This record gives sequence, C-alpha cells and structure tokens, in this order.
Amino acid sequence: MARTYQPPHRRWSFLATGGLVLVVIAFAYPFIWMSLAAFKSNTEIFNPNQLWPTTWDLEPAQRLLSGEWFPFWRVFFNSLFIALTQSLLAVIITSLAGYVFANSKSWFTRILFFLSLVVIVIPVQSLAVSLFVWVNDLYLIDRLWGVILPGAVSGLGVIWFTQIFRQVPATLREAAQLDGASEWRVWWMLLPALLPALISFGLIHFVLAWHEHLLAMLILQSPEQQTLPVAISSLYSSSMRFPYAALMAGSVLTLIPTVILFAVCFRRFKSALADVIMH
Repeated sequence: MARTYQPPHRRWSFLATGGLVLVVIAFAYPFIWMSLAAFKSNTEIFNPNQLWPTTWDLEPAQRLLSGEWFPFWRVFFNSLFIALTQSLLAVIITSLAGYVFANSKSWFTRILFFLSLVVIVIPVQSLAVSLFVWVNDLYLIDRLWGVILPGAVSGLGVIWFTQIFRQVPATLREAAQLDGASEWRVWWMLLPALLPALISFGLIHFVLAWHEHLLAMLILQSPEQQTLPVAISSLYSSSMRFPYAALMAGSVLTLIPTVILFAVCFRRFKSALADVIMH
C-alpha cells in the first residue's frame, strides 16, 4: 500500500511544533520543580531524581505567610507599591523625554539622547555609592521613595518612546499646534493612541522593579521596609535545618504578580513590540 504523500511544508510544520514543545518543556520544568518543591522536605529537595513530593507538607508555606521569619505581607505590599509607583513614574518621565527627542533636532537634545544611551551600558553597581549619597541627602534612607525615585529614570524607556513617537505622523502634531495646543497638550493628546506602547513599557519596567535587589539592599534597612525578593534571598544563608520548602513557596509567590500582569497585558505588549521591530 502506497504511503500518503505529505507536502514538505507540512513535514516542516510538524518538526517545528515538536521542537517548540521541547523548548516549552525545558523552560517550564524549573518552574514546575520549584512549585512542587514548596511541599517537600529538605532531603527530597536536595535529591535531583525526585520530582513529586512523598507527602504534601503545607507547614513551611504557612510559617512563611504567618510572618515567622519576616513580615511577609508587609514586605509583599512594599514590593508591589514600589514596582507599580516606579513603573507609573517611569512611563510619564520617559514618554516625555521620548516625545522631545523624537521631535527636536537641536544639538543639545542629541547630546542628551546620547547620554541616555550611556546610562544603559553603565552598570548600576558602579553608581551605588553616588546613589546612596544622593538618597541620603534627600533624607530618604529606609524609605520606599528612596528606591522608587532613582529607578524611575530609564535609558531603555527613553529609547523605546523616542522610537514610538517617531512613528507618529508629523501632520497630527502640526494640526494640534495650529489649533493652539502647546507641546504639553500635544503630548497628552497623543497618549491614548500610544496606549499599547505605554502598557508594554510599564510591564517591562514593573518586572525589572519587582526583582530589583541592589537599591533595596542599599536603601532599605529595617525588616518592615524590605522588598520581597531581598527578604527571601536573605533566608538562603540560613542553616540546613531551615525548611527550604518555605523558600520555594516564597519564590513561587514572587512570580504571581508578574505572571498576572503579563497575562492581562500580553496582547497589547505583543502589538507594541511588533510595531517597534517593524519600524
């Protein structure tokens, strides 16, 4: 019996699908392992050949949420407040800067745009002492705003919004100016049309701010003012008697806000990213 002929493109489609499934499994496995490890004993966690827990123990996660090692919910909402507020400020500041760089041709704005590129390549660690002195002069040590304000300025955001505003037809801006609108008013009127780009950059900055370690470790000193990633990482130096399942549970919980936000904003993020790449 003759074999059914399959067009080459269908065979390539099957191969691509199979390869994609393998990639998804490879990326998903660490998160699956971490989620299951939240219910294991230390012995089971350090056994690489055991995926499923022998018994599903909820005690470590309950002890973590109860605030036995640090005020979990206070620290959780500290991180949420910092990430949301910093993202909002970053969107406002960088969109304003991007609007100016996209529409101004002066040598001064070109120098400022070059400096924003330099900010991206300079490691934050090299600015740690300067940032600490600046925040200390503002009397913001051990305050959440001491972490929010330095992180609200983003060279990546400046480049992102400069590219976005360059895609806006010049006729829209000129028509608004002919009607007597100021530059501030024109920027404000263009924002609704750029909503996918605003949401996309806000999502990117939220993820970066949520997982920020250096500024939080420098500025926030008291346990009640810490952020969740820093508080959880501080537990890794505990003794072997410490239930590592609590760390796994905390690590899983740190993923929840970013996963939810990404799921809500995925469509707008995809469309905005495609627009930037195409142009």
